[in-house]
Amino acid sequence: MDFERTLALLAILVHWRVALSLFATVAIALALNYSVLWFSGIQCIVIGLSGLWLGLAWNEATSIRSRATAATSPTTTPVTGGLAALLAGAAWGAISAQSLASIVAGAGVLALIAWPWAYLAGRHRGSARETIFASVACAAVAYPVAALLSQSAA
Repeated sequence: MDFERTLALLAILVHWRVALSLFATVAIALALNYSVLWFSGIQCIVIGLSGLWLGLAWNEATSIRSRATAATSPTTTPVTGGLAALLAGAAWGAISAQSLASIVAGAGVLALIAWPWAYLAGRHRGSARETIFASVACAAVAYPVAALLSQSAA
């Protein structure tokens, strides 16, 4: 085994949460690609690569918890959360705009992601609730607008 392979194996072992998340989302994307005809290839690629983000977020949350002190974690404002969700919803809408079927499939994925967040917002009080509602609303508005603009541009 050469040195580069050893380093790659060591990186996977050290960052096992990232590797596990990437493996799981790639498996989900492959299953969707072969079982649901409405998903386009680019949608499955984005779903598969989202495992990198999920794994990095999981790894960071664990490392923050392990070095937790008396200081509170920073909170996200409704404007920041809304802008991030607006960008994510618009990007997902543009990616999903290959055909009417992929737009419907993309809307289904957006609904499956937004529903738990809206449920979570109902359980919180204060600024976290406002941030979650702003994020879900912005993504829900940005998705169809970007999908229609991308569809008409094609």
